[in-house]
Amino acid sequence: MKCTRVSFFIVSSIVGAGFASGRELIAFYGSGLGFWVVPLVGFLVFVVSLLFLRVGAKLQRLKCDNNYVEMFGRGAVGVEIFGVFNSFVVLAVMLAGLTVISGSISGIPVVAIVLSLVAVFVLRYGIGGLMRANSILVPILLIVLIAICVVAINSTSLNIDFAIVLLPKSVVYVSLNMYLASQALYKLELNTKQSIISSFLAGILVSVLLYLLISAIVSYPESINYPMPLLYIANRFGNVWYFVVSSALGLCIFSSLLIALYNIIEWLSSFVKDRILAGMIALTCAFALSMIGFEKIVQAVYPIIGVVGVLYICANCWYLATNRVKIRQKDKAIV
Repeated sequence: MKCTRVSFFIVSSIVGAGFASGRELIAFYGSGLGFWVVPLVGFLVFVVSLLFLRVGAKLQRLKCDNNYVEMFGRGAVGVEIFGVFNSFVVLAVMLAGLTVISGSISGIPVVAIVLSLVAVFVLRYGIGGLMRANSILVPILLIVLIAICVVAINSTSLNIDFAIVLLPKSVVYVSLNMYLASQALYKLELNTKQSIISSFLAGILVSVLLYLLISAIVSYPESINYPMPLLYIANRFGNVWYFVVSSALGLCIFSSLLIALYNIIEWLSSFVKDRILAGMIALTCAFALSMIGFEKIVQAVYPIIGVVGVLYICANCWYLATNRVKIRQKDKAIV
């Protein structure tokens, strides 16, 4: 059960507004969006998830007061600030996505505001509230997204040509999404076997959803011209499907919104002790940033964060490979 909850959490970090709508995939892969994206992304989700979970296990064993200081030393402040900036950008994208889906009343994004307030309430309970919420949301959104893709698919002939450029693109794409989840994954207490099972299950779920989503987009190529391709496709099947899919996309956005907001609240808690007040401050700043627009933020900022995410993952690999001596020394000191 614990492995399933963790895998759902990992999936929620990938399946946000950009992924579930198809817009993020089109922005990253363009005409190269085809079959080979599926195994590449699925495998990388498995590897990176496992990496963060094992780094987290090492950090917990060392009982670190500040993970950034332990991992990056003098560069900790810069890394931490960019991590917070990344969370703000993702939070702004999720809020902009909610506004695109639900619209506004007299210029006020009512649905986005209400769901944001719900998120603040959920995160009063810290990592526990985050995990419980995603264990409820992810199964629902997976069922709906898989259903609409299966209904929409009228062509299973994906592009099977492999281009070497797909590899670095996939690395950047997974890094972009997994970077957001790293701080929460560090805090989960899993042994090696549980980490492998959770990561493997997450990789499989993302691969299945990715294959179906790409197939649906290929079946309706004109959808790439719309801000949210999957929502355009759902609209072709009537108002009921449009409502169901827009609701599911809202859940996708909300699950990723929770992760981004959790990271910011954890950082702000060093300055603002009240978690609700910290959440309100974060939302005010993110709403201002979201005015730039969903599509513009995804296309302009996400690739940059993806590159930084790659560097962050490399740093995690280095830390995991070089910290064994420190752990042994600490164990001896305790003895």
